[in-house]
Amino acid sequence: MKAIPLVLLSVVALAPWAEAAAPINPLDIPKYVREWFSGHDFTGKPKVTGNYHQSRLNGTNFQGMKFTDASFEQCDLAGANMKGAVFGPGTNFYRCTMNGANLEGVNFAGAHINSVNFRGADLRGSKNLVDVKRANFQRADLRGADLSKMKQPMVDLEWDDAIYDAKTKFPAGFDPVKAGAKAAQ
Repeated sequence: MKAIPLVLLSVVALAPWAEAAAPINPLDIPKYVREWFSGHDFTGKPKVTGNYHQSRLNGTNFQGMKFTDASFEQCDLAGANMKGAVFGPGTNFYRCTMNGANLEGVNFAGAHINSVNFRGADLRGSKNLVDVKRANFQRADLRGADLSKMKQPMVDLEWDDAIYDAKTKFPAGFDPVKAGAKAAQ
């Protein structure tokens, strides 16, 4: 009996005529690596858990969802809709892009933020941003946001052209104008 080369088996498994597996919902899997779910709507799920590594979730709808024990590492969440979401215990964002994301009214109570780009994101009315390291808030909308609990010292944070108003709460001693932020007109 002749052995079939492993390379041939790999080609057949990836052939376009091979039967495709049923799609898997990323919210049901404990670990996802380099998956593409841009623009998907996952609002029917009760919560988000699991590990997401280098996954594309840009434009995804997570509006009003609860995140617990969810880790996002090097993920693209640009333009994602997370309006009203709750980032509970064990929620981590490391080296993620959230440019232009809708984070209006998000409760960051359990989130650990490290090296995240919030450039142009809508953070109006968000609260409990506490554990933040190396983040970019350039041109972010911070009107009405409660940032008063952010850990000190606030280093490696970029605030250029971020917009704030009289309702925005900053940590004691933080000067948003000196940091580069601008008062809303």
